Amino acid sequence: MRKKISPIIISFVLAAISSFSPQSMAAESGVTDFTVRIKNISTCTFSTRQVVELGDITVDTKANFDNKKLLVNVLCPDTVSSYIWANVKPLTGYFATADTMWIDIDGSILSGSYGTKFSLFDENKNKIILNGGGENNANSGFCSGTTTRTCALTPYLEAGSETGNGSITMVFNIRHS
Repeated sequence: MRKKISPIIISFVLAAISSFSPQSMAAESGVTDFTVRIKNISTCTFSTRQVVELGDITVDTKANFDNKKLLVNVLCPDTVSSYIWANVKPLTGYFATADTMWIDIDGSILSGSYGTKFSLFDENKNKIILNGGGENNANSGFCSGTTTRTCALTPYLEAGSETGNGSITMVFNIRHS
């Protein structure tokens, strides 16, 4: 024998199912527009000479090369705060101090009384930091400003007792602050 479902139960079940429709279960929604303006920030560029030939220096002497200045030309199209920082190219020198490098003489980088030290002085006769310290510290950079400018650097050598041909490669970078 089959049981009969009463019409009241069927009506109740249908009412319950219709109250759980997908439309009634959806949460309220809202729309948010995010807007942004992308600006072209003016930046400065700079240039230097590729090679500075210092000439000869005698063993165990010090030489200031005022006549061999390296000019750093900074071009800024607008008012932009920037500075230059320096770091030695690997295998061409190593640090004696933050502002003085031992340089490569005929494939050797000697220190002490044998080695030759290299420094650069700014226009105010201050040694510039050569060990990369200016990368994140404007106080360790040089040639700071907000407009187009030229800064002159004077090479300085302290020759040790080693003889030969020497070179060091400095890498100059610009940082906008």
